[in-house]
Amino acid sequence: MNKEAQLKSILETITRVNNFDFSQEALVLENNSELDLIAQNLNEIAQKLQHKIKNKEFLDKQLNYTQEIANSGSWVLDFETNKMIWSKEAFKIFGKQAHLEEVPFETFMDAVHPGDREVVNEAYQKSILEEEDNCEVEHRVVSEQWEEIKFVIEKCKYERDNEGKVLRSIGYVKDITENKKVRELNTANLSELNFYKYALDKASIVAITNHKGVIIHVNDNFCKISKYSREELLGNDHRIVNSKFHKKEFFKDMWQTISSGKIWKGEIQNKDKYGQFYWVDTVIIPFLDELGTPQQYLSIRTDITSRKRSEEILLRSHETLEEKVLERTEQLTSVIENLKENKLLLRKSEYFNKGILNSLTSHIAVVNFEGEIIAVNEAWNKFALSNEIIFLNQTGVGANYYKACEQAIANGDTLAQTILTGLKEVMERKVEHFQIEYPCHSPKQERWFLMRVMKFESEDPMIVISHTDITTRKLAEQKITFHSNLLLAVEQSVIATDFTGKIIYWNKAAETIYGWTEEETLGKSIADIMLSDQTMEEGMAVLEILMAGKSWSGELTVQRKNGEHFKIWISHSILTNELSEPIGIIGVSIDITESVKAKEELLKSNERYDLVAKATHDSIWELDIKLGKVMRLGDGFEILFGYKKEHQNNEELNYYNLVHPDDIAALKESEELAFNDCSVQNWEHNYRFLKANGEYAFVHDRGFILRDEYGKAYKMIGATQDITEVVKHTKAIEEQNRKLREIAWIQSHVVRAPLARMMGIVSILEDEELSSESFKTWVGHFVKSSQELDCIIKDIILKANAIDLSVS
Repeated sequence: MNKEAQLKSILETITRVNNFDFSQEALVLENNSELDLIAQNLNEIAQKLQHKIKNKEFLDKQLNYTQEIANSGSWVLDFETNKMIWSKEAFKIFGKQAHLEEVPFETFMDAVHPGDREVVNEAYQKSILEEEDNCEVEHRVVSEQWEEIKFVIEKCKYERDNEGKVLRSIGYVKDITENKKVRELNTANLSELNFYKYALDKASIVAITNHKGVIIHVNDNFCKISKYSREELLGNDHRIVNSKFHKKEFFKDMWQTISSGKIWKGEIQNKDKYGQFYWVDTVIIPFLDELGTPQQYLSIRTDITSRKRSEEILLRSHETLEEKVLERTEQLTSVIENLKENKLLLRKSEYFNKGILNSLTSHIAVVNFEGEIIAVNEAWNKFALSNEIIFLNQTGVGANYYKACEQAIANGDTLAQTILTGLKEVMERKVEHFQIEYPCHSPKQERWFLMRVMKFESEDPMIVISHTDITTRKLAEQKITFHSNLLLAVEQSVIATDFTGKIIYWNKAAETIYGWTEEETLGKSIADIMLSDQTMEEGMAVLEILMAGKSWSGELTVQRKNGEHFKIWISHSILTNELSEPIGIIGVSIDITESVKAKEELLKSNERYDLVAKATHDSIWELDIKLGKVMRLGDGFEILFGYKKEHQNNEELNYYNLVHPDDIAALKESEELAFNDCSVQNWEHNYRFLKANGEYAFVHDRGFILRDEYGKAYKMIGATQDITEVVKHTKAIEEQNRKLREIAWIQSHVVRAPLARMMGIVSILEDEELSSESFKTWVGHFVKSSQELDCIIKDIILKANAIDLSVS
């Protein structure tokens, strides 16, 4: 191979190395000359570059794959150029298109949520100033590509020179949005669960046993009512509070129910540690495993001792009345038996018996062994005439009580079955007496009766049936229960005192708000419970108004049991008795601590908003969409466009009057599209805006759309930014690019002419045998063409340098 061919091959190899083209075979030369040595070195360089490129491509793919799996990206920030190099996954996390090798630091800050930019910047600055090696910060990321906000965590390490100056930082960013949502959901669920547990513990008596009935958990209310400590209860079963009031069959039925996985409800009498009896309304809930087998039992109880005592008192009063009736009945029966032969005396006795019976308000009937009614009093007949009893087809003497019950049973009346069983058990002397409460409502009113059945002492088996109207007691109980439940259910604190300030009522909400239980407060002074030395003067002033018999409402500073002071809104009224006589004061209050904090936060937020409006050079504005009017805020409008602040909201400076006429239509169309699309929250648009000096500025508007509950836009808040210089720079760059393309096109055609001549001379030198003189001639042509090509390249460089590249 001659030197010209070797030279050509070397030039081609250099070109391929510069272009990283390793698709062709390595350069091979025939003679061991200086050109051979150059070619050999080029081959070695090419092979090493090719190996490094392949290795780098493999490592890049591996890194990108790893970052994609970990949902994290890496980046490098050069502090001298203030530019960053992002990995592929970093572009994705920040919501940017991966089309740049280097990213300005400002691009990163644009991706940071506006509310977090100051925090992020402070974190980096603080770590650098304190000469820390690492920095870690968590923040939000916003992008036009997503509707929701992402949460990321960033960590970086600094590289410094010998003097400690930071040269660059190398870090990674990880998307933790899903982790954040899971943590927030878990926190919300745990909070809700704790709320229910707190409410249950405060309102009820709670115990948990294992599948064998051994107590494994009790709350404070259980310890309080049973008088046992938690240590004494745990490890025992409920026989520790067994009063032995109930029969074994009662608890046997209960265990059969819950052990089969069903819920049991009932009323139980228990006995505390010191032998005092108490009643609880009980619900037992079994917790089943995956096979449906109970593993634990949750018992929720309510103290009904007071109600049971009231029922007992009422029952005793009726028993006393019944005893008197029965006593008189026995006396009359004795008289009748002793005077059977004397009809006159018997008739007198009957008159006397009927007189006694008819004077009673209870409905009384005597029934024989076959169930036939043989005697009734006047109250029975009056009631039968005005209201047909639900389980009797016929009433009065001669009607069969048993058959009437059987007929009602056939019609599906379960109450009649219970009554018939009770009647026969007393008649057959299996039990001494039977009683049951039942409703007997008429179309005009609700009524309840107490039915009692006693044996009638005579030679023939008979029973006495009485029906006593207990409607007044039932309605009173319902009213008391309703009021009690109502006061327990309300979220407001309800407290009542007498006119000396002593507490006579304290509901559950008051326990929650103030921390004192009802037992701790009853009989105590309201001032001692709610007021401290710091709040005494304010509280006593209110108490003086109330003691004078006047109502009062307003905010008041009080204290909890733990000494914490807080604000309440309280409304007081005078409490009266059934004769409308004042007997005390009732106050309803709510904790307004959060409301006060919210007001303070709102004031701080408004202050921060005012400071931002004053500090920024952007023109902050607020658009009333319905009226089409814009309110300019802050100093930005005057700084950017020259309009004085006192004239900014004049009609002449209307929003649309200042927009370039050619841009108004596009601006209004852009706004309408955003306002009518309920999914759009953010809006932006570029247009020309008239300045006070008569010039038009290119501006960029960004706005946040506020919508009502129906999704209709009613207001937009945003900022106007002057981008005139950016537009000028963009046009300058476009003009430079056009000139560069023109130079490249022109010079490429000029370059091709000498290059073609050089290639032709090389071909002649390769294909023909030339004399020494001819060779020199052609070499002379080659040198001349090379010099001409060199001049053309220098000319291109000069023209390119003549272009102003100062615009970035």
